[in-house]
Amino acid sequence: MSNGYTAVPAIIPGPLTVNGPLTVNSDLGIRIGGSVPFVRVYKSPIAGAALSYNLNAIENATDLGTFALRLGLLGDTLGVNMRYFNAAATLGVRNLDETVALNGTLVAHSGTTTEDTIYSVTIPGNTLGADGALIVELHVQVLAQGGVNTAFRVKYGAGIVAQYLTAVAQSRQIRAVMQNANATGSQKAWGFSIDNVATLLLSDNTSAVDSTVDQILSFTIQNGTSTDSQNVRGWHVHGVSARATVL
Repeated sequence: MSNGYTAVPAIIPGPLTVNGPLTVNSDLGIRIGGSVPFVRVYKSPIAGAALSYNLNAIENATDLGTFALRLGLLGDTLGVNMRYFNAAATLGVRNLDETVALNGTLVAHSGTTTEDTIYSVTIPGNTLGADGALIVELHVQVLAQGGVNTAFRVKYGAGIVAQYLTAVAQSRQIRAVMQNANATGSQKAWGFSIDNVATLLLSDNTSAVDSTVDQILSFTIQNGTSTDSQNVRGWHVHGVSARATVL
């Protein structure tokens, strides 16, 4: 053999250095470990890259007949999920809650009655799959408020995820949830805004935005009067992405 090793089929009895690309012409990938349970890196039959512990690369049996784990990078949608298998290799799925946007920059807002974007983030096409969800959380400090309603909105593309109309001069916490309604072009959304004196505003909306293309997720404020004033103290967007089916 060109590497100087004795030709024993499928066995290299020592360290191996590869100074270049290594191609594995099998979806079964690479098995790591001198004994069970093994770690494997392979191409999953579900579609995507996979790293497993105690689970074969066909994902139908475990090495020890005990609990097994598989971390997957999905190829058909943008996301990561964790699959749990019992001793019989029966599948259970859990998706990771991922942070999509996190911004603690204080934004001062005043002087207009137009709809102004405070924070925004691009959600790449196919991030949500058919059943993915996004959760938006904000804190708004209200400094001044006239007698005309100010509108606080969370938007996904042209669709309104949540809208809260109020002329109450109280700071508020906002939380909104948007989920694809078992279809990539249909959303349902709900949420609440609660102020410093525990006044609760609810929001319940539907929209029909194409989530297979890039869309802007945003938080906007439209003041009732130009003298209304707020400090928005930051937002956190997180959720479960790449759900092709219900969980």
